[in-house]
Amino acid sequence: MRANAAGINPRLALGVVLVVAFVLRIAWIDLPSGALIADETTYVNAARVIAGRPVSADHPYAGAPIGVDPQTDQPPLGKVLIAGSMALLGDNPIGWRLPSLVAGMLALLALAGIVRRAGGSLWLAVVAVVLFAADNLAFVHS
Repeated sequence: MRANAAGINPRLALGVVLVVAFVLRIAWIDLPSGALIADETTYVNAARVIAGRPVSADHPYAGAPIGVDPQTDQPPLGKVLIAGSMALLGDNPIGWRLPSLVAGMLALLALAGIVRRAGGSLWLAVVAVVLFAADNLAFVHS
């Protein structure tokens, strides 16, 4: 792969962008400590029900039948991934949020692949990934 005029290899640039995006996303993954944020209140508690974990009486889906997705108005995949992550990593912010972080990083890689398959240069893919990685909504959701 050709470097640009400054001698920077686009593969290296893409790697650096992905590492920086990962570090920025994981830096605050456990904050606020032990607290659910926004939609996590429903998704995490639905995942707890699916996984057979206890749900506090003052939280959504308390008393819902164990093992059955109580939030039927949303697709189950995300909640099942959260339940699996909680089974591996515990019922904590890392367990709740790791699937979103992984999905967000995969989305960045997929975008680079889409740009390349559409005929764009690797440098164009790097620019697209930088813009998407810095997008507020994409950042918050991953």
